[in-house]
Amino acid sequence: MTTGNQLEKNIKILQQYVNDSIDKKYQTYSYSYSVKYSYLTEEQKKPVTEIEIEEFSNKLMLFVRDNSLLKQIIHEIESSHFLWEGSFIECLSHEEKRKYAEFDSSSFKVLEFIKNPSSYDDELPHLSQIIDYVVCIRYLKYLKSLIKPEKTKNHKDSSFIKPHYKGDYKAKEENKEQNFAANFEDWQIEILTQCINEARIFSNLITTETMNYIFSCTLKFPLIVANGRNKLLAYFFISLDDRSLIVKNWQSLCTRKRLFQSYKHTPLVQNHFSSAVNQCRENPPKDCHIIDKYIKQLKKD
Repeated sequence: MTTGNQLEKNIKILQQYVNDSIDKKYQTYSYSYSVKYSYLTEEQKKPVTEIEIEEFSNKLMLFVRDNSLLKQIIHEIESSHFLWEGSFIECLSHEEKRKYAEFDSSSFKVLEFIKNPSSYDDELPHLSQIIDYVVCIRYLKYLKSLIKPEKTKNHKDSSFIKPHYKGDYKAKEENKEQNFAANFEDWQIEILTQCINEARIFSNLITTETMNYIFSCTLKFPLIVANGRNKLLAYFFISLDDRSLIVKNWQSLCTRKRLFQSYKHTPLVQNHFSSAVNQCRENPPKDCHIIDKYIKQLKKD
């Protein structure tokens, strides 16, 4: 494999772990603050949040001051593939490119990196700073969303403000469908429910009622995907999408509505789905024939 091809391969592998680390750190910050926010009085909420905004604005300033590369990628970080598709590679020195090209991804300790990205600063220059930078920007956006305008007559106050997760990050660029726009009849819902259960996609069997909740995005709690079944869940939605039976941006919808989580109780976000989709396109998952069998039965006579 040429150096250029190896560089691309390594960067694309690292991107998913960078995304995971960003998600984890952002969720920790935003969720922790949302809990604190819920215990503040109405008089305290705005000034306390403004102090938090000032603190992280100063951090953001220092990030940019200490690493000029960050200024080059600020308009690219909304993409889930910004390391390879943006200007990151162009900003690297020859020596830094060599490090990425020669990096042995087989020895990469993923959990260690996600927990502490700076442990790889020597081998993977700039990645930990980029993660902190993106987390800071997202967290500041969340904090600013908490400072509400003056109340109107129809304003509904909330003592607990849910943080926005990665699926909300591109919301302005999308149509923000509220559900899958799936117009299935009762007999088709029954078929899809049988499909999900036979394929054992979730940790527990579901009912037709739950299936309707999925398509209407009205689940009270995220469904837990069985261990090793992420690809099969993606394949299920791909099969419906390919037949124009659901909205095209189902991945971001699943993320925004927080419909699913892993068996380790980690929310499944868009980069999880996009990665699974790519894998399904290249190599259909085990038991995909179960889904194929039931999807064929959806066709009306």
